[in-house]
Amino acid sequence: MKPASLTLLACCLLASTGSPAQQTDTGSTTLSGFGTLAGVYNSDPNAGFRQDIGQPGEPGRHYNWKPDSRIGVQITHYFSPQLQFSGQMVAKDTSAHAPTDIITRAFVAYRPNEDWMLRVGRLADSTFLMSDYMEVGYSYPWVRPPLEAYGLIGTASFDGVDVQYRLFGSDWRLKLMGGRTQTRLPTPGYPDYHLNARPLRGIALIHDSGEWKFRLGHNQLKLQNAGSVDQQLNAALGPIAGAGIPGVSSEAASYLDSIPLAQAHLRFTSVGVSYDNPQWFMQAEVSRLDSCSKGSSRGYQGYLGAGLHLGTWTPYFLLSRAHASRVQAPEHDWGSASPAQTLALSVINLSRSDQDSISLGIRRELDERSALKLQWDQVRVHDMGWRLWSMAPNADQQGRRLNLITLSLDFIF
Repeated sequence: MKPASLTLLACCLLASTGSPAQQTDTGSTTLSGFGTLAGVYNSDPNAGFRQDIGQPGEPGRHYNWKPDSRIGVQITHYFSPQLQFSGQMVAKDTSAHAPTDIITRAFVAYRPNEDWMLRVGRLADSTFLMSDYMEVGYSYPWVRPPLEAYGLIGTASFDGVDVQYRLFGSDWRLKLMGGRTQTRLPTPGYPDYHLNARPLRGIALIHDSGEWKFRLGHNQLKLQNAGSVDQQLNAALGPIAGAGIPGVSSEAASYLDSIPLAQAHLRFTSVGVSYDNPQWFMQAEVSRLDSCSKGSSRGYQGYLGAGLHLGTWTPYFLLSRAHASRVQAPEHDWGSASPAQTLALSVINLSRSDQDSISLGIRRELDERSALKLQWDQVRVHDMGWRLWSMAPNADQQGRRLNLITLSLDFIF
């Protein structure tokens, strides 16, 4: 991306970050926006493509324009040099249909001096390298944030407060976050899961200056709601756990103890770095998702991408990996009770995201506000590793390769 484009983008993203990057008049209001129009071809229609697990996905289709397309509007009002309000609304394909779900940012920011900033309202989770701008396709070279690393983030905002401190007057910032988050996540074959997590707590160390960007982040949250299948699991496994059958009852009890989502803790940890100069760029990030519930995804994610700036053309490649916890295998023969065991194992194994991909693409700057991108992805999904995809009930969960071809137009206004 050209330096001039980055400068323009910084102004566009002002509402998202709450940054005091430019001088503004008291009482002034700025309005900006962004959008992506994209179509994706999927070589395997049995696996419905989606950009993240918060989207419903549509198995059975080779072509789809919904997963990557979106439109967003940002507004910022400056009450004074120290106090401002910022809001952002994004319309996209999602399973969350509440009227307020379209509002992805809505906060008041107060900066008493150059070192401190306090924000209250609906905020971006700052754990990941691309957290502040992952909705804005124009801000990154590829057609979407790397699927393996960002696809498991079902919600990227929270309601609460964050406090930021500039360390020793340098370009390093320390941010603390606290609040709650909620959304709906589709569960194939079962009702959607209404994720309600509180408290959410997080911390991030951020460096964002010149050609280098760095972020180290961690957050943890506590799920309040039972999973869509928890009640069915309790009904199926409870009698077996209490039957006193050697081996079988203890295995059933272990499932009852380890699968339910209610009161489970989720922890995200991420470290990422990027470098961008007028000739070339690179970006890499490694993250870990951990949980005390086997009904939730667990494992490591990461990616490495790089490319060249050749005038208005930017060719690039991207390598991504999501490595899940091991496939859960049966420990004992349950005999006539095997359907209950199969149910428990399917809940555990269907939560696994285990795949890797290689991507090649090219970006063409049309002007200082729009870019056209073409990207090919070859994805290898491993056995029982389909969590990022929308699979029909009883679909084949064996590993295989598939190809994606995406053409997108990103713009800011």
